[in-house]
Amino acid sequence: MILPVLEEQTRQTSIIERRGTITTDAHRFFLALLLNVPSRQKILELVKQRYPAQDPVETVLDWVEELGRTRVLGSKETNALGMPEFDDSHVFVLECLLQGLNADEIKTKAVSQYPPEQAENLITQIPALTDLLRASALFKSLLAD
Repeated sequence: MILPVLEEQTRQTSIIERRGTITTDAHRFFLALLLNVPSRQKILELVKQRYPAQDPVETVLDWVEELGRTRVLGSKETNALGMPEFDDSHVFVLECLLQGLNADEIKTKAVSQYPPEQAENLITQIPALTDLLRASALFKSLLAD
């Protein structure tokens, strides 16, 4: 029982440290949700409640992309997500996971949205990207099923 408690404490500390370096209200709100709300459904409900005119999944994706481009001064990490190679492929897979899609549905969506060569390349990355996003301390509650 000690290991899960320590992992959760580490996750919380990581999010709190990130939140301390972020000044944008919307990003701080998002990080507070990731810190305090245990499920994707509830996070999306709270985003919808605060921003009723916006699609909550698109709003979260916008925030994640912005944080992925945000450089944190004095930090050894390359962006505010702590994911140095965060790119459009990560965003695509995250979007699919937020929509509750399984691996086969993600592949189908990739084929429908990308040219064949790009879709094929993305499909080979889906398992690794899914594992990376699900293993991220930052996205743990957001991707909890």
